[in-house]
Amino acid sequence: MPAAPVFAATAVANAAVRAAYVLAHLRRHFQGVPPDADAAWLPPATPAADAFFAATAAHPAPAQTATLTVLGQPVPVFFGGDLVSSIFFWLSGWQEVYSAARDGKGRFPFAASIQAALGCVAVPVADYLTAALTDALTTQHQLQLTLRAPGLNLRVSHDVDHLLTGWRAALRRGHGRAAVGRLLGLRPDPFDNLMAVAQLVQQATGGRSTFYFLGAQGHHSLGPNADYDLATPTVQARIQQLRADFGAEIGLHGSFGSSDDAAQLRTELGKLGVGGAPVRFHYLRFDPARTPAVLAAAGARTDTTLGFAERAGFRHGTARAFALFDFSSAAPLANPVVARPLHLMDVTFVNPAYQPTPAADIPAVAAGLAAHVRRLGGTLEILWHNEYLVPWETRIGEATFRAVLAAVRRP
Repeated sequence: MPAAPVFAATAVANAAVRAAYVLAHLRRHFQGVPPDADAAWLPPATPAADAFFAATAAHPAPAQTATLTVLGQPVPVFFGGDLVSSIFFWLSGWQEVYSAARDGKGRFPFAASIQAALGCVAVPVADYLTAALTDALTTQHQLQLTLRAPGLNLRVSHDVDHLLTGWRAALRRGHGRAAVGRLLGLRPDPFDNLMAVAQLVQQATGGRSTFYFLGAQGHHSLGPNADYDLATPTVQARIQQLRADFGAEIGLHGSFGSSDDAAQLRTELGKLGVGGAPVRFHYLRFDPARTPAVLAAAGARTDTTLGFAERAGFRHGTARAFALFDFSSAAPLANPVVARPLHLMDVTFVNPAYQPTPAADIPAVAAGLAAHVRRLGGTLEILWHNEYLVPWETRIGEATFRAVLAAVRRP
């Protein structure tokens, strides 16, 4: 797949741009930032940072990387200890824009990331660096910066790729009764289980789920889209029932092509018919050089795509919402789009090319991520597809899902 365009780096991320972006992030999450604070309120940029962001390398060189221990956790810090510039590197998605690497779905691959090189994908590096920065600012300015939402918040979501073809899967797995019942019209399709999924999450966590419905159906050159039509009365009735009975959040699962095409994304949001719906793109396709502007142009205000398909962890080094950076204008988007990062999903653990993990060990992976989030504050986002919450799925089915939810909620 073609690489993202390389924008002129000098214009994109000079010291003032980096400082303004990080300062806005602090204002979003911390109380106590003075209303008149500007770039000069933050520590000045180092020459190493200015040199890096004036060029187009995807990653800092090993000589620009040191280890800083924050709250007992060793984390990498770049550019001679420049906290502001290091945080900007993580949150902005710099490495993805300036890397030529793309996989067969057009995604930035985990193997090309600095997380893979440094072995730190399971650590929210940007959040630890932010803790170090707020400590330094508290000392320097003799004030108190306090996190607006301390502790761990949990958000559970489900990408609804299939609703109508569970009977075929049931037949393949020897569950003929479920298939025959569906074909005779005596019971719903096994994948038409959204109410049961919402109830499971409500009972296990006391919270609500977010359901992402695919905006197009049929086959695309990149792979299959939905097996249902989002605009049909049956699917719309499911959406209304989820909202009415469970208070579920409804989002759009942008189909193949929509992450590059604002008109297509706008059409799919219209089909969904839910104002202010978050967007998560199918197969986590997201190009930081293009997709932020596509989201803004389509009228979307929240994206929840940004996780690695291949690894559980922190693609942008954070468990906190952050503003998507527009590399074409060297600033946050004029019509802001907030990213709610994704941290863990079911298929990561069963795809042999990703992070294959025995079912019994998956809850511990989730608990490890949750421990960092609980310490630093933020939201752990978990994705579990409805099509795996069926009776015949034993590896990443309901038992594993319940164990994951229990593990992340356990102090």
